[in-house]
Amino acid sequence: MKIIPIIFFLNIAGSVMAQQPDENKFSWSGALETYYLYDVNNPASKQLPGFVYSQPKHNQVSINYALIDAHYADSTVHANFGLITGDYPQRNYSAEPETYRHLYEANIGFQILNALWIDAGVMPSHIGLEGALTQDNMTLSHSLMAHNSPFYESGIKVSYSSAKWLFAFLLLNGWQNINDNNNNKAVGTQIQWKPTGSILLNSSTFIGDGTNLPDSLTLTRYFHDFYLTYSFTEKMSIAAAYDIGIQQRSHGADDYFTWWGTSVILKYKFTDKTSVSARGEYFSDKNQAVITTNTPDGFQTTGFSANLDYLLKSNLIIRLEAKHFSSKDDLFPGNHDNFKNETSMIISSFDIKF
Repeated sequence: MKIIPIIFFLNIAGSVMAQQPDENKFSWSGALETYYLYDVNNPASKQLPGFVYSQPKHNQVSINYALIDAHYADSTVHANFGLITGDYPQRNYSAEPETYRHLYEANIGFQILNALWIDAGVMPSHIGLEGALTQDNMTLSHSLMAHNSPFYESGIKVSYSSAKWLFAFLLLNGWQNINDNNNNKAVGTQIQWKPTGSILLNSSTFIGDGTNLPDSLTLTRYFHDFYLTYSFTEKMSIAAAYDIGIQQRSHGADDYFTWWGTSVILKYKFTDKTSVSARGEYFSDKNQAVITTNTPDGFQTTGFSANLDYLLKSNLIIRLEAKHFSSKDDLFPGNHDNFKNETSMIISSFDIKF
């Protein structure tokens, strides 16, 4: 029955578009990722741990996401409406009401002045190097930092952009939530600088409600995300990121828990169709502010991965990744309802955008 609302909305969108006088202002896009993952721990649940929100199933061919997106744009107005299904939204939207669990984006924006825009609705997050759609990222799988920071957000954004700069201010419902359960809002900022065509530096912040709990239980969260990308040559590039967050220990408290994470990715293109990437990462959340482990040392995990990508066509890519995690505590499920402090896995995927 879940597919019925998707068909209903797509039919409405198609009908509305058909009535417009200038069809050139409308466009469609879509994306599909199928994947197979094998975890050497062979977890009995056939699921990766709860802190992994993308490609979570062990030893089965599955759909990470299937997306259809409608767009409208003219010189002063733009709008986007996208619906998504698959393993990624099933995990990442599990806290949302059923109504919103297939909503990838739904936003509208208009130009206030030249290069100054205001947008409102559900939007991709202003935080992080990696987006929800993995074919847009340097690696097949997301980093631990990306898994545990917002992929989407809902609110109002005012932004200004030029050839070298982007400035944005956001008023948000909270930390990755569409449905708001309290009266506490959050604010966000983003600054991007492109001094040359080969360098990009980004600084994003979040201040406000971090838990979407009722008013009497909310915890204030302060978070900063920094990343840079640099292309040494047309063939070689690097990306580095660092996140740090603090959150109240309890409602109204004056002391805070801290967590942080970092990652570095190197990519090399052998040809126009073939490339390799390698990533090293570390994530520390000893006090379990964002990742609950119920273990003595909380979440302290190191990860390494290596990627091989082959571009079959300009919009179709085959990807293969080997990845290893090691943690201070036993966090990775085994095949007898036991847990281990490390695991390795192989992931392959077919990714298409249209």
